Amino acid sequence: MVLTTGGTSVPPSKGLKMKIKFTGNISVAGNHYDEGSTADLDKEVAKELIQIGRALPASSDRSVGLDKSDAPAPKTRKKKS
Repeated sequence: MVLTTGGTSVPPSKGLKMKIKFTGNISVAGNHYDEGSTADLDKEVAKELIQIGRALPASSDRSVGLDKSDAPAPKTRKKKS
């Protein structure tokens, strides 16, 4: 996979991948990506897309929940008599 932009080409890196999020519709090496979609691309190609403003580094943090919560504790039910 080689990205050609303005006469410069970026050779693929040796197995190093980077997850990126696209800022607009783009076609890279014959694959079409829509705005907002993410993909794992070669690190050098990903860096080139980020530099020209066509992509952003995607967060790989998949944790769910809050780090901190200011919400009050839930109220418990009263026991029946």
